[in-house]
Amino acid sequence: MDYPTTLTLAWTMIHLAGLAASWFVRLQSSSRFEGLTKACFFFCLFGVSLTTLVGQVCCFELWHLSAATLVTMILLAVVDFRLDRSYAS
Repeated sequence: MDYPTTLTLAWTMIHLAGLAASWFVRLQSSSRFEGLTKACFFFCLFGVSLTTLVGQVCCFELWHLSAATLVTMILLAVVDFRLDRSYAS
């Protein structure tokens, strides 16, 4: 593979790993693997944020997608999407 193809493939894999890690954090909530998935999530969050920063500084055309992935990761990790929660009144 040539150099630009390798960079694009690495960029794509970093973002897919970040989205998968944020999804697994939500799935493994209150399980014995929660600590491991959180550590993986923070590692991937650092990778995606670094990719976003480097993309913006180096004028990479798709750095906006990196920012959108970063926002999606944070929202998936923070917002509780469960429908079975009960509200205390």
